[in-house]
Amino acid sequence: MSPLTETQRLVRRAVVLGDTEAARALLVGGEDPTKRLAIHHRHYRASLVRTLLDRFPALTWLVGSEAVTSAAISYVTEHPPITPSLSEFGQSFPTYLAERPGLDALGYLTAFGELEWHVGTVSIAVDVPGLTIESIVAAANQDDATLALQPGVRYVHAAWPVHELMRFFLSGSAPDRYELRREDAWIEVRGARGEFHIHSLDASAWVFRRELQAGKSIASAAEIAADVDAGFDAGAALGRIIAAGLVAAVHSAE
Repeated sequence: MSPLTETQRLVRRAVVLGDTEAARALLVGGEDPTKRLAIHHRHYRASLVRTLLDRFPALTWLVGSEAVTSAAISYVTEHPPITPSLSEFGQSFPTYLAERPGLDALGYLTAFGELEWHVGTVSIAVDVPGLTIESIVAAANQDDATLALQPGVRYVHAAWPVHELMRFFLSGSAPDRYELRREDAWIEVRGARGEFHIHSLDASAWVFRRELQAGKSIASAAEIAADVDAGFDAGAALGRIIAAGLVAAVHSAE
């Protein structure tokens, strides 16, 4: 291991894990220079924990700040950022939180956190002008035509109606009593420039849109949606997508 690599490893251990003793030989000045290095560890932990709490206020509302903060402190040590942008940090935190003792019985927790993650992601997206039906119809008649949807749209399939919980949080008007029953939820999250909307779709419409987003041709996406619901009307479904301004571009091999 090169001297630089070893130095980086020791400094990383000090900042991420708080192991300042291992880096003592690298430090000079003062009676106990490890105390200065420990400041960086405290700042690292505090700033990332605050990042998670700010990113997941709905999770905090749902299970309590004590449980979320405790999980966040462990998470930032075990899962330090791997990209320079903190906006990308914490995507796996809902799953990590849901596996904590005492919370692992809440089967909907991961899906709720995933929904909140997507809300935060789409709300900072920037829409492009949606295409009109006139600009799409010619290419859409080609069997290989594909559509690019708006950048601020995500599709979440959950085994619980977590969008209802999210609406309670957003409205600040949770009922005194609410029984969350296990049932499939097909959710579209769309946002841009600080705003977002959450829609519940039927299964075939959700599958159609999700397959289009994944790069499937219009024809292929329609076939997959028809497997979900034999009565699926691809023309009507495509018309609704266009009317909603979801189509950002259309592509054909020809």
